Amino acid sequence: MNQESPMTHFKSLTFVKLFAVFKRITKNPFRLLSGLTLLLILFIYTYIFRLTDHRIVFVNRLWHPGLLLLGPLVFLSSQLILRSVSSLQRKDLIHFIPFLIVGFLYSFLISREDWNEPVMKLAFLRYQDAYFLIIFSLLFYSLFTLVNMWNPKNESDTPMVTESELLVIITSAVYILISLMMVILYGSVVIFRIHTGIDFRLFSYGLLTVIAITIVRYLFVTRNAISGMNIEARSMNLEPGGYDKSLLSTEYIQQHSTEILQYFKNNMTYLDPDFSLSRLSEELGISEHKLSQLFNRYFQKKFYTFLAEYRIEHAIELMKNNKHKLKIETLSYSCGFNSKASFYHYFKVKMGCSPYEYQKKLDLN
Repeated sequence: MNQESPMTHFKSLTFVKLFAVFKRITKNPFRLLSGLTLLLILFIYTYIFRLTDHRIVFVNRLWHPGLLLLGPLVFLSSQLILRSVSSLQRKDLIHFIPFLIVGFLYSFLISREDWNEPVMKLAFLRYQDAYFLIIFSLLFYSLFTLVNMWNPKNESDTPMVTESELLVIITSAVYILISLMMVILYGSVVIFRIHTGIDFRLFSYGLLTVIAITIVRYLFVTRNAISGMNIEARSMNLEPGGYDKSLLSTEYIQQHSTEILQYFKNNMTYLDPDFSLSRLSEELGISEHKLSQLFNRYFQKKFYTFLAEYRIEHAIELMKNNKHKLKIETLSYSCGFNSKASFYHYFKVKMGCSPYEYQKKLDLN
């Protein structure tokens, strides 16, 4: 068996340094976790592949415990979105316990000099057989993440899926595919001792490449969410009461809340599907952070809920003035909603009935 070379330890040190640099240049926790996932994937590549004679070959090494971090990272990323918070909690560290336990065993194995000892051979085989832990981790965390992301109870105020949500969904789906590839590999080689001649690891690492490219696109190409709302704005839109310790004075709140109401009364820009908190911030000259506090403290609702209510009021006026002339789908888009489903949701919340039912009531009157 091959011992770990100093080069491996150098790569580990480089990985840590790269992450430290990345942490300094971004304060957003979601982007931080995404960046960590990208660095982890790159490290796995350097660990498992080696360039020899102008060819890239697999190195027969112990599987790296870092693979056990992929599942928890995508799960914690989804929690940042669903909780609408800007930081993780201490209890979230529990998800890293499997990595720490397996990492300790891994450190013990690579620190031993004589790999020919019977005890070491047995320990090596048992460690390699624990490969199924990666499958379980990826499958469990990915499925749990997708269920949470698609749970109706977690319905967002955002009309469409944000770029951060899309990243989590794609990553989880790809992890499930990777885990299935690993099941095939584990079952054929370890359990049934069947050698098909197909190296399924190529598929798995190819899928990891898809995730790496998707993360790079999110971090360095895409700047805003599909709906115009990015993760920074979302993390500031806390539930009512989320800014109980705000330092905004009563005079400040009264003055600028009036400005907000006047703006929505005198401007129809809120009907623009791309209208966002950042745009309102630019229009009023108030920081996004303080605007979020104003909506939560004074209006007792999130910005996108406030925005949707104004759009619904406009839709009602159009329905009253244009009986039988507007289709519901046309109406939803003309009022700034990016989907008919989102329009139906907010309409029913405000009016207690669907747009179609409300239109029938108008017809009867």
